[in-house]
Amino acid sequence: QEIEAPGQEGMTQRDVMELVNFVIDNGYLKWGQSIKRQVKGFGMGLQCAPQLANLACYIPERDFAATCAPEDVEDNYRFIDDILTMSGKIPTEADYGMGYKST
Repeated sequence: QEIEAPGQEGMTQRDVMELVNFVIDNGYLKWGQSIKRQVKGFGMGLQCAPQLANLACYIPERDFAATCAPEDVEDNYRFIDDILTMSGKIPTEADYGMGYKST
């Protein structure tokens, strides 16, 4: 499927994925006098970061919620890529298939 703007050629899903991969693979930050390349994840200061975090978290969250009773997930909240569980079943790292910190 193409994404088109009037007077411009459209972009395919593959084009969009190539751009997303470019953003993820080319994150840099300045640390003191040196420039470092980020090799895991992407910078949360990017304009596209909230949307990418939502896309990355949706499927594992959906799959985890499907294993729970409704009352076990009614007090689970997420803001961008941060998950807050107030009660009920607490997801493990294996449930989401990604690393996170318990605080």
